[in-house]
Amino acid sequence: MRLISPDGSELKLSIVGYESASIDGIGGDEWLEIQILVKHPRGTWETTGPFLRTVEVGALATWFDAVAVEAPMINRETSRETGRPPPAGFPNLRLFDSMEFMEPNLRLTLMERTDEYAIIRVYFELEARPSWAHASGAGREDLWVDLRASAVDLRSASQSLRAQLSTFPDRASP
Repeated sequence: MRLISPDGSELKLSIVGYESASIDGIGGDEWLEIQILVKHPRGTWETTGPFLRTVEVGALATWFDAVAVEAPMINRETSRETGRPPPAGFPNLRLFDSMEFMEPNLRLTLMERTDEYAIIRVYFELEARPSWAHASGAGREDLWVDLRASAVDLRSASQSLRAQLSTFPDRASP
């Protein structure tokens, strides 16, 4: 999955494998090793770690789709809805305006939405930070990249995540 903003900022996210091997065919841990490449105004970095679970990658793909179709979003801080009508065929679709994960290495927030584009802010915490921006704890919200993406870009990101995830299915399912 790759999102590139017109200003050159970029996030590339790739699944490189499961964090741990399955034992004797019994489902193991659902954590995925995720490689991220970030192009930021202060520098470029790449890191790999168990940042997301299989279900979280699927949820992120769904979130990108929802942003692409301008689905109603609920502000996580105020619990207020954007007021946009639900997309055709999805009358009950309501998602938060940010994606947070069990491990707080990454967080995505919808900052702005117009008819032409969305601005998604990606925060980097803990192991997802570059060596020049070390932090001893999560929640600092002092390192991010803003990505301006069209609906086509967002749908492409969603499709890429789903394609990658098809190689690494949820092993917890029977």
